[in-house]
Amino acid sequence: MKWPCAACVVVCLMVCTLSRAQPMPEPRDGKVVLPLTLSPASAPQPVSRSYLLPQYAEMQPGNRVQGFMKAFMEQQRFFSREASSQRDKWNSLPLEQLPLDEIRKAGILHGLAYTPPYGRPLGDADEAARYTRVEWNEWFNLRRDGINLLLPELQNLRNLATALKVRLRAEIKAGDFDRAIVSLRTLFGLARTMEQHPTLIGQLIGLFIAGLGLDALEEMVQQPGCPNLYWALVDLPRPLIDLRQGLQGERVLLSEQFKPLLQATGGLSEGEVQRYLTTICELFRAIQINSDGSQAAAAQQRYRSWAADKARVDLARRRLAATGFKPTALKDMSTLQLVLTDDLRQYEIYRDELFKWFPLPYWQAAPGIQQAEQALQKAKEELQLAPQMVSGTRVRQSQARFEQRIALLQIVEAIRLYAHANRGQLPDSLDKIRLPLPLDPVSGQPFRYTVEADRAILHGANLYPDKAATNRHYTLQIRK
Repeated sequence: MKWPCAACVVVCLMVCTLSRAQPMPEPRDGKVVLPLTLSPASAPQPVSRSYLLPQYAEMQPGNRVQGFMKAFMEQQRFFSREASSQRDKWNSLPLEQLPLDEIRKAGILHGLAYTPPYGRPLGDADEAARYTRVEWNEWFNLRRDGINLLLPELQNLRNLATALKVRLRAEIKAGDFDRAIVSLRTLFGLARTMEQHPTLIGQLIGLFIAGLGLDALEEMVQQPGCPNLYWALVDLPRPLIDLRQGLQGERVLLSEQFKPLLQATGGLSEGEVQRYLTTICELFRAIQINSDGSQAAAAQQRYRSWAADKARVDLARRRLAATGFKPTALKDMSTLQLVLTDDLRQYEIYRDELFKWFPLPYWQAAPGIQQAEQALQKAKEELQLAPQMVSGTRVRQSQARFEQRIALLQIVEAIRLYAHANRGQLPDSLDKIRLPLPLDPVSGQPFRYTVEADRAILHGANLYPDKAATNRHYTLQIRK
Protein backbone atom coordinates (compact mmCIF):
# COMPACT_ATOMS: atom_id res chain seq x y z
CA MET A 1 0.00 0.00 0.00
CA LYS A 2 1.20 3.49 -0.82
CA TRP A 3 0.89 5.71 2.24
CA PRO A 4 1.14 9.49 2.11
CA CYS A 5 3.99 10.85 4.16
CA ALA A 6 1.94 11.95 7.20
CA ALA A 7 -0.04 8.73 7.53
CA CYS A 8 3.20 6.81 7.09
CA VAL A 9 4.51 8.28 10.37
CA VAL A 10 1.84 6.42 12.32
CA VAL A 11 2.15 3.24 10.28
CA CYS A 12 5.94 3.12 10.52
CA LEU A 13 5.87 3.64 14.28
CA MET A 14 3.48 0.67 14.53
CA VAL A 15 5.57 -1.49 12.20
CA CYS A 16 8.87 -0.69 13.85
CA THR A 17 7.43 -1.28 17.30
CA LEU A 18 5.46 -4.45 16.65
CA SER A 19 7.62 -6.25 14.10
CA ARG A 20 10.64 -7.05 16.23
CA ALA A 21 11.85 -10.52 15.47
CA GLN A 22 12.81 -12.90 18.29
CA PRO A 23 10.47 -12.40 21.24
CA MET A 24 11.67 -10.29 24.16
CA PRO A 25 11.33 -11.63 27.69
CA GLU A 26 8.29 -10.37 29.57
CA PRO A 27 9.00 -7.39 31.86
CA ARG A 28 9.26 -8.20 35.56
CA ASP A 29 9.71 -5.84 38.48
CA GLY A 30 9.78 -2.88 36.12
CA LYS A 31 12.48 -4.18 33.76
CA VAL A 32 13.28 -6.62 30.96
CA VAL A 33 16.15 -8.95 31.85
CA LEU A 34 18.21 -10.33 28.95
CA PRO A 35 20.59 -13.08 30.08
CA LEU A 36 23.84 -13.26 28.07
CA THR A 37 26.26 -16.16 28.47
CA LEU A 38 29.63 -15.10 27.11
CA SER A 39 32.91 -16.73 26.14
CA PRO A 40 36.14 -14.78 26.71
CA ALA A 41 37.57 -13.69 23.37
CA SER A 42 40.39 -11.54 22.09
CA ALA A 43 40.11 -9.12 19.19
CA PRO A 44 40.66 -10.68 15.74
CA GLN A 45 43.85 -9.91 13.85
CA PRO A 46 43.78 -7.83 11.76
CA VAL A 47 40.94 -6.18 13.65
CA SER A 48 39.38 -4.64 10.53
CA ARG A 49 38.24 -8.12 9.46
CA SER A 50 35.41 -7.79 11.97
CA TYR A 51 34.25 -4.26 11.05
CA LEU A 52 30.50 -4.03 10.60
CA LEU A 53 30.12 -1.61 7.68
CA PRO A 54 31.15 -2.20 4.04
CA GLN A 55 34.83 -1.39 3.64
CA TYR A 56 36.38 0.76 0.92
CA ALA A 57 38.12 -2.23 -0.65
CA GLU A 58 34.69 -3.82 -1.25
CA MET A 59 33.07 -0.71 -2.74
CA GLN A 60 32.25 -0.09 -6.37
CA PRO A 61 30.56 2.75 -8.27
CA GLY A 62 26.78 2.70 -8.21
CA ASN A 63 23.64 4.02 -6.55
CA ARG A 64 22.66 1.95 -3.51
CA VAL A 65 18.96 2.76 -3.81
CA GLN A 66 18.79 1.50 -7.37
CA GLY A 67 20.84 -1.55 -6.40
CA PHE A 68 18.51 -2.50 -3.54
CA MET A 69 15.47 -2.06 -5.82
CA LYS A 70 17.11 -4.47 -8.27
CA ALA A 71 16.77 -7.21 -5.64
CA PHE A 72 12.99 -7.11 -6.20
CA MET A 73 13.06 -7.43 -10.01
CA GLU A 74 11.79 -10.80 -11.23
CA GLN A 75 11.67 -11.98 -7.62
CA GLN A 76 7.94 -11.81 -6.87
CA ARG A 77 7.93 -15.32 -5.43
CA PHE A 78 10.79 -14.61 -3.02
CA PHE A 79 9.05 -11.45 -1.76
CA SER A 80 5.51 -12.83 -1.79
CA ARG A 81 3.31 -12.39 1.26
CA GLU A 82 3.58 -16.10 2.04
CA ALA A 83 7.39 -16.15 1.81
CA SER A 84 7.71 -12.96 3.85
CA SER A 85 5.40 -14.37 6.52
CA GLN A 86 7.53 -17.52 6.72
CA ARG A 87 10.68 -15.45 7.21
CA ASP A 88 8.96 -13.50 10.00
CA LYS A 89 8.15 -16.81 11.70
CA TRP A 90 11.77 -17.98 11.42
CA ASN A 91 13.00 -14.73 12.92
CA SER A 92 10.62 -15.20 15.85
CA LEU A 93 12.25 -18.54 16.79
CA PRO A 94 15.07 -18.87 19.30
CA LEU A 95 18.39 -19.34 17.54
CA GLU A 96 18.69 -23.02 18.48
CA GLN A 97 15.34 -23.78 16.82
CA LEU A 98 16.15 -22.27 13.42
CA PRO A 99 15.53 -24.92 10.68
CA LEU A 100 18.71 -24.54 8.61
CA ASP A 101 17.64 -27.07 5.97
CA GLU A 102 14.37 -25.24 5.32
CA ILE A 103 16.16 -21.89 5.20
CA ARG A 104 18.65 -23.31 2.71
CA LYS A 105 15.85 -24.63 0.48
CA ALA A 106 14.16 -21.20 0.58
CA GLY A 107 17.08 -19.70 -1.34
CA ILE A 108 18.28 -17.47 1.48
CA LEU A 109 21.81 -18.81 1.95
CA HIS A 110 23.19 -17.06 -1.13
CA GLY A 111 25.11 -13.85 -1.65
CA LEU A 112 28.54 -12.26 -1.58
CA ALA A 113 30.02 -14.78 0.86
CA TYR A 114 28.76 -17.77 -1.18
CA THR A 115 29.56 -19.33 -4.55
CA PRO A 116 28.37 -18.01 -6.94
CA PRO A 117 28.30 -14.66 -5.14
CA TYR A 118 25.47 -12.91 -7.01
CA GLY A 119 22.40 -13.68 -9.06
CA ARG A 120 19.81 -13.97 -6.31
CA PRO A 121 17.93 -11.29 -4.30
CA LEU A 122 20.25 -11.27 -1.31
CA GLY A 123 23.29 -11.27 -3.58
CA ASP A 124 21.90 -8.16 -5.23
CA ALA A 125 21.47 -6.64 -1.76
CA ASP A 126 25.09 -7.48 -0.83
CA GLU A 127 26.26 -5.74 -3.98
CA ALA A 128 23.99 -2.72 -3.44
CA ALA A 129 25.23 -2.15 0.12
CA ARG A 130 28.73 -1.72 -1.31
CA TYR A 131 27.89 0.95 -3.88
CA THR A 132 29.46 4.35 -3.34
CA ARG A 133 26.45 6.67 -3.83
CA VAL A 134 23.01 7.19 -2.31
CA GLU A 135 20.54 9.03 -4.54
CA TRP A 136 16.87 8.90 -3.54
CA ASN A 137 15.84 11.51 -6.13
CA GLU A 138 12.93 12.65 -3.96
CA TRP A 139 13.64 16.37 -3.66
CA PHE A 140 11.42 17.37 -6.63
CA ASN A 141 8.62 15.06 -5.47
CA LEU A 142 8.87 16.37 -1.89
CA ARG A 143 8.57 19.99 -3.00
CA ARG A 144 5.72 19.23 -5.37
CA ASP A 145 3.68 16.75 -3.29
CA GLY A 146 4.51 17.89 0.24
CA ILE A 147 2.75 15.79 2.81
CA ASN A 148 1.13 13.68 0.07
CA LEU A 149 4.51 12.29 -0.98
CA LEU A 150 4.21 8.54 -1.59
CA LEU A 151 6.89 6.25 -0.15
CA PRO A 152 6.13 2.69 -1.33
CA GLU A 153 9.79 1.70 -1.53
CA LEU A 154 10.31 1.95 2.24
CA GLN A 155 8.12 -1.05 3.04
CA ASN A 156 9.93 -3.10 0.37
CA LEU A 157 13.30 -2.35 1.93
CA ARG A 158 11.99 -3.39 5.32
CA ASN A 159 11.01 -6.77 3.79
CA LEU A 160 14.49 -7.11 2.30
CA ALA A 161 16.03 -6.43 5.72
CA THR A 162 13.92 -9.17 7.30
CA ALA A 163 15.17 -11.67 4.71
CA LEU A 164 18.77 -10.60 5.36
CA LYS A 165 18.25 -11.17 9.05
CA VAL A 166 17.11 -14.76 8.44
CA ARG A 167 20.34 -15.39 6.53
CA LEU A 168 22.39 -13.70 9.26
CA ARG A 169 20.81 -15.74 12.06
CA ALA A 170 21.29 -18.97 10.10
CA GLU A 171 24.98 -18.14 9.68
CA ILE A 172 25.27 -17.37 13.39
CA LYS A 173 23.65 -20.67 14.33
CA ALA A 174 26.03 -22.52 12.00
CA GLY A 175 29.00 -20.77 13.65
CA ASP A 176 29.92 -19.25 10.26
CA PHE A 177 31.05 -15.91 11.64
CA ASP A 178 32.99 -14.77 8.57
CA ARG A 179 29.80 -14.96 6.51
CA ALA A 180 27.82 -13.41 9.35
CA ILE A 181 30.13 -10.36 9.22
CA VAL A 182 29.37 -10.02 5.50
CA SER A 183 25.63 -10.16 6.23
CA LEU A 184 25.98 -7.61 9.03
CA ARG A 185 27.81 -5.25 6.68
CA THR A 186 24.98 -5.58 4.17
CA LEU A 187 22.28 -5.05 6.81
CA PHE A 188 23.98 -2.01 8.33
CA GLY A 189 24.79 -0.73 4.83
CA LEU A 190 21.08 -0.93 3.99
CA ALA A 191 20.23 0.89 7.23
CA ARG A 192 22.76 3.63 6.49
CA THR A 193 21.23 4.11 3.04
CA MET A 194 18.09 5.34 4.80
CA GLU A 195 20.14 8.10 6.45
CA GLN A 196 20.04 10.04 3.17
CA HIS A 197 16.27 9.76 2.77
CA PRO A 198 14.68 13.25 2.95
CA THR A 199 12.07 12.24 5.56
CA LEU A 200 12.20 11.29 9.22
CA ILE A 201 10.14 8.26 8.22
CA GLY A 202 13.12 7.10 6.16
CA GLN A 203 15.43 7.44 9.15
CA LEU A 204 12.91 5.60 11.35
CA ILE A 205 12.94 2.67 8.93
CA GLY A 206 16.75 2.85 8.93
CA LEU A 207 16.80 2.59 12.72
CA PHE A 208 14.43 -0.37 12.54
CA ILE A 209 16.68 -2.15 10.02
CA ALA A 210 19.79 -1.43 12.10
CA GLY A 211 17.91 -2.70 15.14
CA LEU A 212 17.45 -6.04 13.37
CA GLY A 213 21.24 -6.22 13.10
CA LEU A 214 21.64 -5.47 16.82
CA ASP A 215 19.08 -8.15 17.70
CA ALA A 216 21.24 -10.68 15.85
CA LEU A 217 24.46 -9.27 17.33
CA GLU A 218 23.11 -9.91 20.84
CA GLU A 219 22.75 -13.57 19.84
CA MET A 220 26.06 -13.68 18.00
CA VAL A 221 28.28 -12.50 20.86
CA GLN A 222 26.96 -15.37 22.99
CA GLN A 223 28.13 -18.08 20.60
CA PRO A 224 31.39 -19.91 21.37
CA GLY A 225 34.03 -18.89 18.86
CA CYS A 226 32.49 -15.51 18.04
CA PRO A 227 35.28 -12.99 17.44
CA ASN A 228 35.38 -10.07 19.84
CA LEU A 229 33.59 -7.07 18.30
CA TYR A 230 34.66 -4.28 20.67
CA TRP A 231 36.73 -2.46 18.04
CA ALA A 232 34.15 -3.18 15.34
CA LEU A 233 31.52 -1.39 17.46
CA VAL A 234 33.96 1.46 18.15
CA ASP A 235 34.35 1.82 14.37
CA LEU A 236 30.63 2.46 13.79
CA PRO A 237 29.73 6.14 13.23
CA ARG A 238 27.87 7.80 16.10
CA PRO A 239 25.07 8.26 15.48
CA LEU A 240 24.84 5.41 13.01
CA ILE A 241 21.72 6.96 11.47
CA ASP A 242 21.92 10.76 11.40
CA LEU A 243 18.62 12.67 11.19
CA ARG A 244 19.91 15.73 9.36
CA GLN A 245 18.47 14.90 5.91
CA GLY A 246 15.10 13.98 7.36
CA LEU A 247 14.91 17.20 9.37
CA GLN A 248 15.66 19.21 6.24
CA GLY A 249 12.99 17.31 4.36
CA GLU A 250 10.46 17.97 7.13
CA ARG A 251 11.17 21.70 6.74
CA VAL A 252 10.22 21.38 3.07
CA LEU A 253 6.92 19.50 3.52
CA LEU A 254 4.64 22.50 4.06
CA SER A 255 6.92 25.49 3.56
CA GLU A 256 7.50 24.71 -0.13
CA GLN A 257 3.93 23.64 -0.80
CA PHE A 258 2.59 26.94 0.58
CA LYS A 259 5.47 29.22 -0.38
CA PRO A 260 3.19 31.78 -2.13
CA LEU A 261 1.44 32.36 1.21
CA LEU A 262 4.61 32.49 3.29
CA GLN A 263 6.47 34.77 0.87
CA ALA A 264 3.58 36.96 -0.26
CA THR A 265 4.44 40.63 -0.73
CA GLY A 266 0.80 41.64 -0.82
CA GLY A 267 -2.73 40.36 -1.08
CA LEU A 268 -3.57 37.24 -3.08
CA SER A 269 -6.81 36.88 -5.02
CA GLU A 270 -9.86 35.43 -3.28
CA GLY A 271 -9.65 32.36 -5.51
CA GLU A 272 -5.99 31.74 -4.63
CA VAL A 273 -6.66 32.06 -0.90
CA GLN A 274 -9.63 29.70 -1.15
CA ARG A 275 -7.49 27.16 -3.02
CA TYR A 276 -4.85 27.24 -0.29
CA LEU A 277 -7.53 26.99 2.39
CA THR A 278 -8.90 23.84 0.76
CA THR A 279 -5.43 22.33 0.41
CA ILE A 280 -4.54 23.07 4.04
CA CYS A 281 -7.78 21.58 5.31
CA GLU A 282 -7.23 18.45 3.23
CA LEU A 283 -4.05 17.91 5.25
CA PHE A 284 -6.20 17.13 8.25
CA ARG A 285 -7.92 14.39 6.26
CA ALA A 286 -4.54 12.99 5.16
CA ILE A 287 -3.11 12.68 8.66
CA GLN A 288 -6.22 10.99 10.04
CA ILE A 289 -6.23 7.36 8.83
CA ASN A 290 -9.78 6.20 7.91
CA SER A 291 -11.04 9.78 8.33
CA ASP A 292 -14.64 10.59 7.39
CA GLY A 293 -13.64 14.12 6.42
CA SER A 294 -14.99 15.77 9.55
CA GLN A 295 -11.53 17.05 10.54
CA ALA A 296 -11.14 18.88 7.24
CA ALA A 297 -14.57 20.45 7.53
CA ALA A 298 -13.96 21.51 11.13
CA ALA A 299 -10.58 23.04 10.22
CA GLN A 300 -12.11 25.09 7.41
CA GLN A 301 -14.86 26.36 9.70
CA ARG A 302 -12.32 27.34 12.34
CA TYR A 303 -10.17 29.32 9.88
CA ARG A 304 -13.25 31.20 8.68
CA SER A 305 -14.32 32.01 12.23
CA TRP A 306 -10.80 33.34 12.94
CA ALA A 307 -11.01 35.52 9.81
CA ALA A 308 -14.23 37.06 11.18
CA ASP A 309 -12.69 37.73 14.62
CA LYS A 310 -11.02 41.17 14.71
CA ALA A 311 -8.89 40.34 17.77
CA ARG A 312 -7.61 37.18 16.11
CA VAL A 313 -6.83 39.00 12.86
CA ASP A 314 -4.94 41.70 14.75
CA LEU A 315 -2.93 39.01 16.57
CA ALA A 316 -2.09 37.35 13.27
CA ARG A 317 -0.97 40.69 11.79
CA ARG A 318 1.29 41.44 14.80
CA ARG A 319 2.88 37.98 14.79
CA LEU A 320 3.54 38.08 11.05
CA ALA A 321 5.12 41.52 11.34
CA ALA A 322 7.38 40.18 14.11
CA THR A 323 8.63 37.43 11.76
CA GLY A 324 9.55 39.75 8.88
CA PHE A 325 6.40 40.60 6.91
CA LYS A 326 6.31 44.24 5.84
CA PRO A 327 3.38 46.36 7.11
CA THR A 328 2.49 47.36 3.54
CA ALA A 329 2.19 43.72 2.52
CA LEU A 330 0.05 42.86 5.56
CA LYS A 331 -2.24 45.82 4.88
CA ASP A 332 -3.21 44.41 1.47
CA MET A 333 -3.99 40.88 2.73
CA SER A 334 -7.53 39.68 3.34
CA THR A 335 -8.39 38.56 6.84
CA LEU A 336 -8.54 34.93 5.66
CA GLN A 337 -5.10 35.20 4.07
CA LEU A 338 -3.74 36.70 7.29
CA VAL A 339 -4.98 33.91 9.57
CA LEU A 340 -3.92 31.16 7.14
CA THR A 341 -0.43 32.63 6.75
CA ASP A 342 -0.10 33.15 10.49
CA ASP A 343 -1.03 29.54 11.25
CA LEU A 344 1.54 28.32 8.71
CA ARG A 345 4.24 30.59 10.14
CA GLN A 346 3.45 29.43 13.69
CA TYR A 347 3.80 25.85 12.47
CA GLU A 348 7.31 26.70 11.20
CA ILE A 349 8.21 28.36 14.50
CA TYR A 350 7.04 25.48 16.70
CA ARG A 351 8.62 22.93 14.36
CA ASP A 352 12.01 24.61 14.56
CA GLU A 353 11.73 25.10 18.33
CA LEU A 354 11.53 21.30 18.56
CA PHE A 355 14.03 20.37 15.84
CA LYS A 356 16.77 22.74 17.01
CA TRP A 357 17.44 20.39 19.96
CA PHE A 358 17.85 17.21 17.90
CA PRO A 359 21.57 17.58 16.95
CA LEU A 360 22.58 17.70 20.63
CA PRO A 361 23.35 14.51 22.59
CA TYR A 362 20.02 13.18 23.80
CA TRP A 363 20.76 13.74 27.48
CA GLN A 364 21.36 17.42 26.72
CA ALA A 365 18.47 17.70 24.29
CA ALA A 366 15.80 15.97 26.40
CA PRO A 367 14.85 18.98 28.60
CA GLY A 368 14.55 21.24 25.55
CA ILE A 369 12.50 18.66 23.66
CA GLN A 370 10.17 18.32 26.62
CA GLN A 371 9.81 22.09 26.88
CA ALA A 372 9.00 22.35 23.15
CA GLU A 373 6.42 19.56 23.45
CA GLN A 374 4.77 21.28 26.41
CA ALA A 375 4.61 24.58 24.54
CA LEU A 376 2.98 22.75 21.64
CA GLN A 377 0.35 21.29 23.94
CA LYS A 378 -0.44 24.74 25.36
CA ALA A 379 -0.90 26.08 21.81
CA LYS A 380 -3.47 23.42 20.95
CA GLU A 381 -6.44 25.75 21.38
CA GLU A 382 -5.06 28.70 19.41
CA LEU A 383 -3.36 26.93 16.48
CA GLN A 384 -4.37 24.25 14.00
CA LEU A 385 -1.38 23.11 11.95
CA ALA A 386 1.40 23.01 14.56
CA PRO A 387 -0.32 20.65 17.05
CA GLN A 388 -1.22 18.25 14.22
CA MET A 389 1.87 18.46 12.04
CA VAL A 390 4.89 19.01 14.30
CA SER A 391 6.35 15.59 15.06
CA GLY A 392 9.69 13.83 15.22
CA THR A 393 10.23 13.34 18.96
CA ARG A 394 9.59 9.60 18.68
CA VAL A 395 12.21 9.32 15.93
CA ARG A 396 14.79 11.18 18.03
CA GLN A 397 13.99 8.92 20.98
CA SER A 398 14.31 5.83 18.78
CA GLN A 399 17.72 7.08 17.69
CA ALA A 400 18.77 7.52 21.34
CA ARG A 401 17.59 4.03 22.28
CA PHE A 402 19.49 2.54 19.36
CA GLU A 403 22.69 4.37 20.31
CA GLN A 404 22.25 3.15 23.88
CA ARG A 405 22.04 -0.44 22.63
CA ILE A 406 25.26 -0.06 20.61
CA ALA A 407 27.02 1.39 23.66
CA LEU A 408 25.79 -1.48 25.86
CA LEU A 409 27.09 -4.06 23.38
CA GLN A 410 30.44 -2.26 23.21
CA ILE A 411 30.74 -2.63 26.99
CA VAL A 412 29.72 -6.30 26.76
CA GLU A 413 32.55 -6.86 24.30
CA ALA A 414 34.99 -4.94 26.51
CA ILE A 415 34.03 -7.34 29.31
CA ARG A 416 34.76 -10.30 27.03
CA LEU A 417 38.20 -8.81 26.33
CA TYR A 418 38.79 -8.37 30.05
CA ALA A 419 37.71 -11.96 30.76
CA HIS A 420 40.10 -13.23 28.08
CA ALA A 421 43.01 -11.43 29.73
CA ASN A 422 42.00 -12.38 33.29
CA ARG A 423 41.34 -16.13 33.30
CA GLY A 424 37.65 -15.87 32.54
CA GLN A 425 36.83 -13.51 35.40
CA LEU A 426 34.28 -10.72 35.28
CA PRO A 427 35.63 -7.29 36.27
CA ASP A 428 34.59 -6.16 39.74
CA SER A 429 33.73 -2.77 38.27
CA LEU A 430 33.92 -1.13 34.86
CA ASP A 431 36.85 0.94 36.13
CA LYS A 432 38.97 -2.22 35.96
CA ILE A 433 38.63 -2.28 32.17
CA ARG A 434 41.58 -0.46 30.60
CA LEU A 435 39.70 0.57 27.50
CA PRO A 436 37.59 3.64 26.68
CA LEU A 437 33.96 2.90 27.54
CA PRO A 438 31.03 4.92 26.22
CA LEU A 439 28.72 6.92 28.44
CA ASP A 440 25.01 6.20 28.35
CA PRO A 441 23.65 8.29 25.43
CA VAL A 442 20.32 8.63 27.24
CA SER A 443 21.61 9.98 30.56
CA GLY A 444 25.13 11.20 29.77
CA GLN A 445 26.29 9.17 32.81
CA PRO A 446 28.31 5.93 33.06
CA PHE A 447 26.32 2.75 32.62
CA ARG A 448 25.42 0.98 35.84
CA TYR A 449 27.29 -2.25 36.51
CA THR A 450 27.19 -4.52 39.54
CA VAL A 451 28.53 -8.02 40.24
CA GLU A 452 26.56 -10.60 42.20
CA ALA A 453 28.32 -13.94 42.78
CA ASP A 454 29.24 -15.28 39.31
CA ARG A 455 27.18 -12.85 37.24
CA ALA A 456 27.11 -9.14 36.46
CA ILE A 457 24.21 -6.81 35.79
CA LEU A 458 24.62 -4.05 33.20
CA HIS A 459 22.04 -1.43 32.31
CA GLY A 460 21.49 2.19 31.42
CA ALA A 461 18.81 4.78 32.03
CA ASN A 462 15.28 4.00 30.88
CA LEU A 463 14.30 6.42 28.13
CA TYR A 464 10.62 5.93 29.03
CA PRO A 465 10.56 5.67 32.85
CA ASP A 466 6.90 4.63 32.84
CA LYS A 467 7.48 1.69 30.44
CA ALA A 468 9.10 -1.44 31.82
CA ALA A 469 9.46 -2.92 28.32
CA THR A 470 12.17 -0.37 27.44
CA ASN A 471 14.15 -0.84 30.67
CA ARG A 472 16.76 -3.32 29.40
CA HIS A 473 19.02 -5.07 31.91
CA TYR A 474 21.74 -7.47 30.75
CA THR A 475 22.76 -10.25 33.13
CA LEU A 476 26.22 -11.43 32.13
CA GLN A 477 27.84 -14.77 32.91
CA ILE A 478 31.14 -16.14 31.64
CA ARG A 479 30.93 -19.59 30.09
CA LYS A 480 33.11 -22.06 32.03
